[in-house]
Amino acid sequence: MLAMEVIRPVSEAWPGSTLPLSACADGAANMPLAALNTTTSLLIISVVALAIILFRQVASTFLNSAMLVFSENRRDEVLNDSNFGKLSFVTTVLLVPAYAFVVSTSGVSTRSLAVTILLVASLLIFRLVTFRLMAWAGNDSGMIDLKRHSDSAFILLMTASLPVYIVSLAFPAAYHSIAAFYLAAVAVVSFLAYLPSCLKTIKSSRFSHFFCFLYLCILEILPIAVVVKILVS
Repeated sequence: MLAMEVIRPVSEAWPGSTLPLSACADGAANMPLAALNTTTSLLIISVVALAIILFRQVASTFLNSAMLVFSENRRDEVLNDSNFGKLSFVTTVLLVPAYAFVVSTSGVSTRSLAVTILLVASLLIFRLVTFRLMAWAGNDSGMIDLKRHSDSAFILLMTASLPVYIVSLAFPAAYHSIAAFYLAAVAVVSFLAYLPSCLKTIKSSRFSHFFCFLYLCILEILPIAVVVKILVS
């Protein structure tokens, strides 16, 4: 008997037991954590480790941010807390890479993780510098309160976006589309929750209507729209 007659393909030996390679690739592509390089893995581990170490401070900042945006009765207490500014800065630094990772792996962004982190960080730095310039040129105390409201809204937005990976466990096949809808919904809800407190702060600080228009355009709408355009293009 010839060797070619004895040796048969594995698919003939166990019919129906093989899985096409394309199906494996498609299944892996639907999972957000299918493949992580060493740099990304180290970044994730570092952020998680720091979050665990600073858990009390991060949790306190998140609760204060929620009270500042949603609770009118507790706003003065949060605004008068001298440590809130420092804690919100530390929390934001931890949340930026985590939020950028969520956006870049959810299929919303066409950019790499490094570029996404750079864009999100640039947006926050631009807002910080602009707030400082506006505080220097005008009502210092009013701008500080406005900045804390804005920082709180961003902390809530980035924190509420992190549970998007639960979607990958429940709906792995439709992860990208559901994740995009979830992230967009979180952004809209965060902005709508922040807007009333923002306008009230502007009114109580006696800023002009022209200032209100410039603030919403320069710090809230235009830079965010530019970053979103770069991420999805």
